Amino acid sequence: MDLLVIGAGPVGRALARPWSAAGHAVSVAVRDPDDRKHDAYRAGHRLVGTGELPPADAVAIAVPGAQLPALLEANGPQLDGRLVIDATNTPGGARMHQLPLLAQRLPSARLFRTFTITGWENFVGDVAGERPDMLYAGPDGDDRATVERLITDVGPRPLWLGDGPAAADALDGLTRVWFALAMGRGHGRHLAFRVLTPQPKPA
Repeated sequence: MDLLVIGAGPVGRALARPWSAAGHAVSVAVRDPDDRKHDAYRAGHRLVGTGELPPADAVAIAVPGAQLPALLEANGPQLDGRLVIDATNTPGGARMHQLPLLAQRLPSARLFRTFTITGWENFVGDVAGERPDMLYAGPDGDDRATVERLITDVGPRPLWLGDGPAAADALDGLTRVWFALAMGRGHGRHLAFRVLTPQPKPA
């Protein structure tokens, strides 16, 4: 697939690299693609400016949550109508997510929220010998299958919570638990979640 990651911070890097390794064509959008600080991206990714976003099968927004309103103000028309993955968090706000703003600015976009419940360090590989789960929220249908594939290509096991603000709020509750344990209780950033369910009994 042709994928676009907006943001070159830790979350953006943690998505772009495994997607490239999985065979996707990944573009990374930054404010100044000529800035030398982005040189590490030039091998394996196409660097583009945020002023003119290329076509893509899916877009992941991986900027700090505080930057999302300005990004949507400047790029809303370029993002509307696309499959958009919101990977932003807004710690300290009434909500971690900004789905009402996304829905207002991108009324025709197919909106999903994921890659938000654990630190970016835990996206790829096992945590304490276990494959972590990555919960996500968004509409059912073909786009959901695409998002599950993209989560799997990064590394975690995808688990769907449902659609709409209620599902996003439930997802963000888990994000707050992660912050409380990782930061507030000193467990550190290498902490992730896995859902345990009984294995089906043989027939």
